[in-house]
Amino acid sequence: MKKMYTKNGIRVIVPQSTLEHMEAHADVDFDILAEAVKKIEYNGGFYKDSINMGRIIGKTTCVKVDANDEVQHFYRKKRVGTTPFVKGRDPEDTTNIVVIFREGKYGNPMLITSWYGDLAPMEPWDARRKHCTEEEIRECDEFWDSHALIFDESCIDMERVV
Repeated sequence: MKKMYTKNGIRVIVPQSTLEHMEAHADVDFDILAEAVKKIEYNGGFYKDSINMGRIIGKTTCVKVDANDEVQHFYRKKRVGTTPFVKGRDPEDTTNIVVIFREGKYGNPMLITSWYGDLAPMEPWDARRKHCTEEEIRECDEFWDSHALIFDESCIDMERVV
């Protein structure tokens, strides 16, 4: 894997656990991710943002849904709660890539995750596990009531399909 550095020259650490998690976002090109990281001025702590790359870089699979969409909940691989999925929709072009870091043991940012598209709040099951505020949980519920991932059997844990 290519090394990544922030705008202010800080090396980003990509732990094995993140590489495993990123299997769910296998379409993310690490060269594009490194280019996005190069635009970030990292000053420590937790960081999350959607970086506009100024050109179409990929497809987002998180889309707005309405009453006409067929939405079902499935467990994604390596997730403890269900995610809403919509059938019959195509991924949409995006110029954005989300980058989320947390500060590592020695001050370097550690990549948590990245995906093409816009920021999304935690899924409601995740927010409740992390003891978020009622406001944060409400934000998660509202977002995921109106958004879903485009159905892709390859990211669903078929052993937990009911």
